Amino acid sequence: MIRFVTFLLGLVLFTGSGLAHEDHQHSVPLSEDDRVLLKEYRIDAPFTFIEAHGFSATLMDGTAIELTDYHGKVVVLNFWATWCTPCLKEMPDLEELWNDSGGKVVVLAISMGETEEKIRKFLKKHHFSFPIIADTDMKIVQLYGVKNLPITYLVDPDGVIIGRAIGPRDWAKLELVEFLKSRISSNN
Repeated sequence: MIRFVTFLLGLVLFTGSGLAHEDHQHSVPLSEDDRVLLKEYRIDAPFTFIEAHGFSATLMDGTAIELTDYHGKVVVLNFWATWCTPCLKEMPDLEELWNDSGGKVVVLAISMGETEEKIRKFLKKHHFSFPIIADTDMKIVQLYGVKNLPITYLVDPDGVIIGRAIGPRDWAKLELVEFLKSRISSNN
């Protein structure tokens, strides 16, 4: 009987340690300092592991992409619209982030429910070089539960959401750019 109880106790401890390891693997990869920095910029950092929803789309230049194409890079998913004044306020900062990150950070701007024609007209007036998606059928918007604009999700190189910002932000702040770029080296 004592052997049986010892066996059961060992089995429970072994199984429990396996579960603890599994939970550790699925925690959000952010230090306390990272959380403080994100909070300073009013970016919500999740405590539980949330994998970014995968999607396929066509960029405004005609290139077909999938979110997984950017595995190994930080992705800034920015939901916006041409009529959204706060969205337009942060777009120059997104452009600066895109240009200054040395290819380590990808900005994907997803237009909410607008036609390609309307976006092209907008881009003739405003010259942004980061990739733009016309989510005319709002499938990506629905995947991410977007209700307000702008909303931005930060996705780490492994496809895990590490932050969400509702409203405009200064994405070109050096400290924030360095944090995003550092996610590459911390995941390798």
